[in-house]
Amino acid sequence: MNFQKHSNLSKYSILVLVLSSVLFLVACGSTPTTTIDDVKDSEAVVIREGIFEDADASHKGSGNLSILQKEDKLTVRFENFLSTNGPDLKVILVEKIEGTNSSSIGNKEELGPLKSTNGNQNYDVPEGVDLSKFTGVMIYCKQFGVVFSRAAFK
Repeated sequence: MNFQKHSNLSKYSILVLVLSSVLFLVACGSTPTTTIDDVKDSEAVVIREGIFEDADASHKGSGNLSILQKEDKLTVRFENFLSTNGPDLKVILVEKIEGTNSSSIGNKEELGPLKSTNGNQNYDVPEGVDLSKFTGVMIYCKQFGVVFSRAAFK
């Protein structure tokens, strides 16, 4: 009889664990993986460039980064971009590109949620942002404070 109580308890524990995991994944969501192809403004001038690199063995990214300028408007552009998927991924300008978490990246400017884990993408830089205060762009999981990929300005 004790074995049956223990067996029922184990089944209950497994059920709770599975349901909790499913709810966690649904609540956290993930970044879309559909390839997108934002158009590059042919009149904009490239003022900075970089190449995306992996943050670590689990968080990977690749592709080209450009900062485009047309008159007073700045745009961050990714080309041939690929990234590991994750929850709550943001595109951020960072003061310290070598940082590995929220406490080591210095000042940051969030440009918005990552549109997709692959493709060509444009992100507007808010008016008044001084690019000279930043050393690159990161793909950053805001929820857990984890860097997924980085591109230092050359």
